[in-house]
Amino acid sequence: DMGRESLMETLRREVSESVTMVHRLDVETSGIVLAAKHSEAMRFLSEQFQERTIRNEYVAYVSAYVPFEELEVNKPVGPILRQGQTTIRRKGKDSLTIFEKERSFKGFTKLVCLPKTGRTHQIRIHLADMGMPIVCDSKYGGTPPLLSQIKRKYVRSKKKEGVEEAPILKRIALHARRLTYVPYGSIEP
Repeated sequence: DMGRESLMETLRREVSESVTMVHRLDVETSGIVLAAKHSEAMRFLSEQFQERTIRNEYVAYVSAYVPFEELEVNKPVGPILRQGQTTIRRKGKDSLTIFEKERSFKGFTKLVCLPKTGRTHQIRIHLADMGMPIVCDSKYGGTPPLLSQIKRKYVRSKKKEGVEEAPILKRIALHARRLTYVPYGSIEP
């Protein structure tokens, strides 16, 4: 929406003109992002990303039965193509993600996703490659969920006969829920 202020515009207006983003999320992904108030903090936090000491935790819902409790996926991810997609590529960049099953329910599984590298679309690609695309991730084969797929004994309203059932979610079911890092200024030089 063109009338909305971006997160960066809000931060620069409310916090400081020098605020910069330390990392980014895919446009489709919701959740936590990390920003720095000044260049020293930016360097300090960026180093933690480069050294892979930051723990980034995502939650994803997949419309599949997941046959593992925990799984480490180490498959190389290729560059982003013109269509805005990428894929597993033998000559791609090393990409490591740990997946933990948090909960299963009728036809769906809630996963905790711990990317150890920060490749674009890494979680999405690793799951799609296993035949478990994220719910509503149309780029990688995920479809929107319907209430009739989840709720037992679901009965549609007579008023809605002849009308296609609306999905209960229309955006990708991937959320950055936790980011663990050492805050700037917490360590003496």
